[in-house]
Amino acid sequence: MKLKMLFIYSGLLLVVFGCSQTKRSEKTINEMPAKPDVFRMNYFTSEGEKNVSFPVWFNDSIVRNEQIKLLRHKSFGNDSNGEAEMKVERIFSFDEQGVLKSFQRKKFYENVVVENVTFKYTDVRDDMGYAPVEIIDSLHPNEKGNYELYKKEQYNKEYIVYSNTISGDYLFCILDRKLWGTVSVDSLFNPTPNDIIQYGSPYKPYKRFQIEKLVNEKNVTAYRYYKGTSSLKRISSDTYPFYLKKSPLVAKNGVWRGYIDSTFSADSYLNRTVSKCKRNQEKLPIKLVHKGIRSGSFEVFEYEFYDQNN
Repeated sequence: MKLKMLFIYSGLLLVVFGCSQTKRSEKTINEMPAKPDVFRMNYFTSEGEKNVSFPVWFNDSIVRNEQIKLLRHKSFGNDSNGEAEMKVERIFSFDEQGVLKSFQRKKFYENVVVENVTFKYTDVRDDMGYAPVEIIDSLHPNEKGNYELYKKEQYNKEYIVYSNTISGDYLFCILDRKLWGTVSVDSLFNPTPNDIIQYGSPYKPYKRFQIEKLVNEKNVTAYRYYKGTSSLKRISSDTYPFYLKKSPLVAKNGVWRGYIDSTFSADSYLNRTVSKCKRNQEKLPIKLVHKGIRSGSFEVFEYEFYDQNN
């Protein structure tokens, strides 16, 4: 998956050699996997929200048990005066079984809506997490948005093939570990440099990348889990000249309490953001506060519930 971090961090390269020459640390931050939560960790990855054909961002059983009807996720940054300003609002609607029905995304610039897109799921997800979706763009209906939309092409025990209906490129999800290798990938699919290769299912990816010159991997994202679980230990993305690492933070009681984003270049540490989660009396996440390179920004989560008396 192509990451769009180059322009954000390019200015920091001027001070790389003045920073600590900390090497890429693979030390595990957590000693235990996190307990299941409303969110699955892939919701907070940089590419997670873009893959709208795979609405696997939530734990249906927890959404159902909590009787969550609507979730508003608002992201705030600072305006030119240092005041909090909403940048993005995401509105998720669930049925009474906890299944996501629709997802609306609004983007703001100086308090003016510049994007308003709604994704409505027209059928239930299949076993691989795929669901057909209808898109309603109220502002720019004739423009291609910053999201990915896929059509299911082929399913079998060894691999799954999806086609991107916007770009025409392919997503190949390889389920059989025996086929995890660039030689196998080339012989099976003969991918173009724009196609995406993924080891593992949409629910549980292990690695995503693209291939150039037949065998060279690029734009690599790797996922690591605690043994025998689907609890994420670490996500790392290697897109030259940056190496990005996201590590969830887990409390001693197993509750997810945030994550750390770290950025490296040429094995040298650049910066990091520590994001801490606050919860309400029902133990649901209600706020994420960012400190570090994103200091001053925060996110809030607002819930509406089904009437449990009916």
